[in-house]
Amino acid sequence: MKESPQIRKSIHKPYRYDNTIYGHTESFEMLFFMMIPLLVGVLIMHFNISSWSFPIFGISIVGAIFLFKLYNIIYHRYYRIIKRTEQKGQNEEAVYYVIQSYISYKKLEKIVREKNLNWIDVESYYSSYGDDPSVRREAECFFDQKTIENEVDEVVISEIKKSIYRPRFQHKFLEKNNLHIKEIIVPGILLGILSFFLFFKGLLFFMGFPLEPLKTFSILGVVILSVIVVCNLYIKKNHRYLRLIERKENQGRYKKTSYHMQSFISRKKLEKIIHKKNLKWKHYKHGEFKRDLSRENAEYYFDRETTEKKVIDEVL
Repeated sequence: MKESPQIRKSIHKPYRYDNTIYGHTESFEMLFFMMIPLLVGVLIMHFNISSWSFPIFGISIVGAIFLFKLYNIIYHRYYRIIKRTEQKGQNEEAVYYVIQSYISYKKLEKIVREKNLNWIDVESYYSSYGDDPSVRREAECFFDQKTIENEVDEVVISEIKKSIYRPRFQHKFLEKNNLHIKEIIVPGILLGILSFFLFFKGLLFFMGFPLEPLKTFSILGVVILSVIVVCNLYIKKNHRYLRLIERKENQGRYKKTSYHMQSFISRKKLEKIIHKKNLKWKHYKHGEFKRDLSRENAEYYFDRETTEKKVIDEVL
């Protein structure tokens, strides 16, 4: 008897960015490349055609955000897992376990009963040796990741130590707001272009060019750049404190134990940080922790970040 596909509702919103799915990454990159020419077009319109281009641009962004929010409330994403067999010859066949996605405003009870829905493939696991149980388990784990709430248990397995490297301005900003670097690329470019424009106009104003209507914006550009410089110098006095945690994730058939470093940036000394509770520790991005590490290797890289090198010079 043919096994019927299991259908579940996603634990995430339909348009949540998910870097484990290729289509999501591709869509985000497309949005990034579309924003740059759009901004350039708005700047050209603002200075050559109409002074209403910036307000219209702002209203359009607010309207688009509202529509996305409304869409995420009304619609839901559903997943199912199917087995797909391809025959390549008389005695050769390939087996795929495919996770498919479907977006609808209908409830799960109606989706299960409906047929001929336009399901879209989002991930597949391939076996060239027939029906491989290990490949099927990989697909089931991915399916559970998207449809079962994640139970996370974190345990601190190290003492708190001060990093031998001081935090930079961008690190302080990212950790304080818990942002992903991709989430600030577009706003950062927009702010950079605006700051450059205002700074350039400010220089022309102070050089004596007749730019009275832009006097306010010119001064504002200089103020923004001055604030950035002051903040950068101020943050150089901060220290970064690190600790190592063991994280256990449980989502049905998907179970994972991983190790991560957490960071806390402060001007206080180590003695005061150790005894404080309820500190807002942030994820510390370290290149080696992108792959799965054993506890021994995780402790090794933690020590490298927090232990000064001992250098001995001998005269020969």
